Amino acid sequence: MQDSNEPNSSNVRKAKSPFGTVAALGVLCLVIGYFYLFPPFPRTFAKAIITFHNWRDHREVASGKVIELGDEKSLRELISYLPGVGQKRFAMMSGGWISSVVVELHAPDGEIVEVDISDDLADFSDRYGLGDGRVRRGLDRFLLARLKPESPASR
Repeated sequence: MQDSNEPNSSNVRKAKSPFGTVAALGVLCLVIGYFYLFPPFPRTFAKAIITFHNWRDHREVASGKVIELGDEKSLRELISYLPGVGQKRFAMMSGGWISSVVVELHAPDGEIVEVDISDDLADFSDRYGLGDGRVRRGLDRFLLARLKPESPASR
């Protein structure tokens, strides 16, 4: 007869390792953190208000000049020059530059994302992410096209 104090397969409790649970929670936190910092879809905005302040390469643009964009095509094009704007992105670069263009992006839910663009139109900061983003080429042409005065024939 077997003594009740002796271990056998029926009364031995196997110790569970906490590392499996900790590892699963760690992976879950990494996945959630990744999608928090890098949302998979770009933000949509209802309108944009662009204000100019001493644009270095184009002094002819009056300081304080404001243009407003409300059509979807122009907004999409503007946002294409500012990759990751309005998303909680992370960049290792953060500089001390003076902004010459300020863009207010108005989301449909009422949130306003303010974007500062450097005077050489190379960097932007949306005060929403961590660090600066790089502006894609062509933003100067896009802005100058919107600043051209309307011709009398188009009125």
